[in-house]
Amino acid sequence: MKLFVVFLALVAFTRGQFNPYFWPGHNTIVYLLDWKYSDVALECENFLGPKGFGGVQVSSPSENAIITDPYNRPWWERFHVLSYIIGSRSGNQDDFADMTARCNKCGVRVFVDAIFNEMGGLPDMVGTAGSTGDGPSRTFPAVPYDSSNFHPPCPIQSWLHAFIVRNCENADYLPVPDLDQSQDYVREQIVTYLNNLISLGAAGFRILHVKHMWPTDLEAIYSSLSNLNEDYGFSPNCRPYIYQDIAEMEVEAVNRYEYIPLGLVSEYNASESLSDIFRGNRPLSVLATWGEPEWNFVPSENSIVFVENEQDERDNFYYGRALNYKDGKPYIMAIAFLLAHPFGNPLLNSDYEWSDSDQGPPMDDDQNILSPVINKKGTCDSPYVCQHRWPQVCSMVTFRNQVGDASFCNFWSNGNNQIAFAREGQGFIVFNNNDKKLWQTLQTTLPEGTYCDVISGYVKNDECTGRSIEVADDGTAEFIIYTDDPNGVIAIHTGQML
Repeated sequence: MKLFVVFLALVAFTRGQFNPYFWPGHNTIVYLLDWKYSDVALECENFLGPKGFGGVQVSSPSENAIITDPYNRPWWERFHVLSYIIGSRSGNQDDFADMTARCNKCGVRVFVDAIFNEMGGLPDMVGTAGSTGDGPSRTFPAVPYDSSNFHPPCPIQSWLHAFIVRNCENADYLPVPDLDQSQDYVREQIVTYLNNLISLGAAGFRILHVKHMWPTDLEAIYSSLSNLNEDYGFSPNCRPYIYQDIAEMEVEAVNRYEYIPLGLVSEYNASESLSDIFRGNRPLSVLATWGEPEWNFVPSENSIVFVENEQDERDNFYYGRALNYKDGKPYIMAIAFLLAHPFGNPLLNSDYEWSDSDQGPPMDDDQNILSPVINKKGTCDSPYVCQHRWPQVCSMVTFRNQVGDASFCNFWSNGNNQIAFAREGQGFIVFNNNDKKLWQTLQTTLPEGTYCDVISGYVKNDECTGRSIEVADDGTAEFIIYTDDPNGVIAIHTGQML
């Protein structure tokens, strides 16, 4: 916490960077990994806005390398930036501006993956807009950058020295030359790129590979960003929302707390804990204190929390594989818990099917990204997964909107893998991860009435399409969840009463 005090002077300026400017009654950001901007715009209009999602995160819009050997257009290709031209398989600058205009009109803010720790990473790269990156000589003429704009080549041979972590080459996927953000010229190019996106309606950024950059350099970059564009419905003097991706190893010189004054930080410990617990390695009863100091999370208001992201669902070097769409009931329960619990600022991952850890988005024979197909059930046909459209998931976004700031209370457990808790006076949720049925009468704190379980259905024509729960005049209700229940969860809230 001492590092937090060191940077406290920065808080006054950066405080605006903690506000996502969600519309009232909206919450939660969903990452539509590799979607085309035209499809994102349609999704904002047809689903995200009406369902109360607060924001959508889109993949890096800058020109990236085309990687076909030995991988065929992997998902991490977008991380290999060749220039700051807005041009990728998701669309061009006009497509991006059309998307932000349409999403903002229906209450969905657009947040952008921003990659500027490094450039390129392969010899003789060719970009989607025709630019080239000469890997060996470290030149990127479309920016332009030359070898003088990078730190001297060096691998990260030790994580115990901040100088090495921040000045040497990050090689999560492929070796990449490390930009020197201490240079005024480099910072000017980055700021110009980000300000262009702000001018086109972006509400903020997820900054990738943060721990490989010095906090003082990032503060200089963030402080130079423009206010959000009022033409897209933002009030005057709104600062861009900043959330920073940083996976911290147990023994490492770089510390998450160094970046807290600059913007939110991704809380990988939350992801790791939910994966471990809902897989059955620890009982659900330990979740009674989830998010409190003993869990070693950064403070709630500074945390981006998630069940999985595009990296750790596949294979995270730091924490191991997170739960993902292939895991069924444990995955659904983890998402329900994340959205029902008040800790942190949730980020959902919406994916496409993959059979290996490098597989990229669905594409046609010409390598154009395919559009998702929405079926009659309102979910996506294969090869898109679209977890955000699963009824169990989007209904919990609505649950979170309904309970708002209501306090977390009335935690109950059987001492093992059956738990429940209330969001006082607004919502109640019950979980069964045991090998025997749950049958309990519990205090919900809710008003008397008939409630529809939003995991299994909703109110339609004055009836519940799924389970109904009767809350007595004293606030108690009986809950039954059998071991073969496909979701293992019941959730009720005051917005779904008969």
